[in-house]
Amino acid sequence: MSDDPVFLPECHNMLRPFLIISLSAWLTGCGVVHLNAPADQSVRLLTLDAPTQVRVERPVWFKWWGREPIDPPDTAIIIKENQLKEVRLYMTNTFVDALYNVFPGMIGFPRRTIIVEGNR
Repeated sequence: MSDDPVFLPECHNMLRPFLIISLSAWLTGCGVVHLNAPADQSVRLLTLDAPTQVRVERPVWFKWWGREPIDPPDTAIIIKENQLKEVRLYMTNTFVDALYNVFPGMIGFPRRTIIVEGNR
């Protein structure tokens, strides 16, 4: 048995990138959500930095590492319920999403949060 002090740090240094990549994989995933406007309503798209009055957040679960949503949110309903004339839609990975993704994200079912912002 060797007491070589160089051996332990080298193993530790090789293991660290593997652990970081493995943990990161649990929190990753892609996803696409389409912005649908109500058929009877004209809606203008907002820029990223435009001020808004209304903000609606909805969690969305995806299957196959984000290939398709399990139950896609109907943005037309969100727009109609909030009577929005100007709209911006984006998706984010919140801290709560990351907590939920620890196990389901690892097996291909990530969660993301869509955010619909707009003005009446």
